[in-house]
Amino acid sequence: MKLKLVLENGKEFTGEGYGEEKIGRVTFNTSMVGYQQIMYDKANFDDIVVMTYTLIGNYGINDCDYESDKVQIKGMIAKEFNFKPSNFRSTKSLTDLFMEEKVTFMYDLDTRMITKEIRNNGEMLGIITPISTSVEAALEKIKNYKKPEIDLSIEKYELKNKDAKRSIACVDLGARKSIFEVLSKYYDVTVYPYDVKAKELLKYDGIFMAGGPEIISVDLVKELIGKKPIFTTGIATNVLVEALGGSNELMKFGHRGGNHTIKYSDTHKNYVISQNHFYKISDLTNTNLEILSKNLLDDEIEGVIDYKNALLGILYNLDNEANPEDFNLLLERFNDFIDLGGKNNA
Repeated sequence: MKLKLVLENGKEFTGEGYGEEKIGRVTFNTSMVGYQQIMYDKANFDDIVVMTYTLIGNYGINDCDYESDKVQIKGMIAKEFNFKPSNFRSTKSLTDLFMEEKVTFMYDLDTRMITKEIRNNGEMLGIITPISTSVEAALEKIKNYKKPEIDLSIEKYELKNKDAKRSIACVDLGARKSIFEVLSKYYDVTVYPYDVKAKELLKYDGIFMAGGPEIISVDLVKELIGKKPIFTTGIATNVLVEALGGSNELMKFGHRGGNHTIKYSDTHKNYVISQNHFYKISDLTNTNLEILSKNLLDDEIEGVIDYKNALLGILYNLDNEANPEDFNLLLERFNDFIDLGGKNNA
């Protein structure tokens, strides 16, 4: 059926598609793969995601790559979707999942022009609506739209590793669940909700925090600083910066994709890594944080470190598959913080 995307600035794009009318923040993602993870990532809550890669859905959907218990996005747009995927792990097509989960999707439209519009004017609200809807009516609906609140509550759970030498507490601020599963290969892991009390975390060797769609739990981090080594990823690093008196601000358009290049300040090594964040660190003046790494595309800060208080933070995804060398170096830094006195700081 014919649908169109109308952006908050009045630009409209017509294509084929299926699904109910949806309103959400329109973002673009440069990943060639990982669309299942993108759909279930809480950092993308309420978004309409434009995939810049031409053909999406080649390997279908499998039962292992769900990052949360439900779809987080409102819609997805691509130049073309593969309706008949081929992969030994595939249990259904991406478009089948769209229809099951009531995710509106569009294709056969100029995704390059949409991406340029967002790149030049910033992320904004948009509406996927029937072709018959006038621009004026679409803009009125966008004007009256109120974003729903996301439920970030979880139950505490354990990922036991009897061979691990270190135990860590992981605080879930809306993270991809797979990161905790990956960490359980190296640590004895207990995952806590974002509203956990600080005293519950002090019995562990270190604290890992990840998220998410919102800057929350700043007061929790303030209580923990200097008492245990802390490692943060994604928006949890923005939380860490605010807890130390620094500042963050929304980006014009986020770093979203699997092909961003960062450079480390101390080793001068470069890595191509996966990112999905939309806040940037704007001021570290009042903190003791040093810049650990920067994005080579726009020179924005991607990593910070505080040797005195044993704090380590990255804004990008901690990924042991896409770039295992970077992953291992980060874990080594965290382990050094733990082994150099983290157990005795409480």
